[in-house]
Amino acid sequence: MLVPFAEMRETEQTLRAERLAACGVVEMLSSTALSPDRLAEAIERAVRRRPAALEVDAAGADRTAVAIADMLCGRERSGAGRKFNMPSGDNRVGK
Repeated sequence: MLVPFAEMRETEQTLRAERLAACGVVEMLSSTALSPDRLAEAIERAVRRRPAALEVDAAGADRTAVAIADMLCGRERSGAGRKFNMPSGDNRVGK
């Protein structure tokens, strides 16, 4: 159950929470919609269902370093890492 921080034009937590909710991994409730009843309903939904498996790509820093090195050396990038990708393997949340 996520209630992302969204004050002072903050969007990162909301974007990530929306993405996880769309993948079926979490329930999300915006802070503007937060109330005791809505929170209780969201928690009940989260408890009733089995969360979807999600693989997390934790190699972003490595791919960024390679991309920067490629740019500095004038090499053309292959396109890997340009899209949101999920690696193979068993990196499920809540495993």
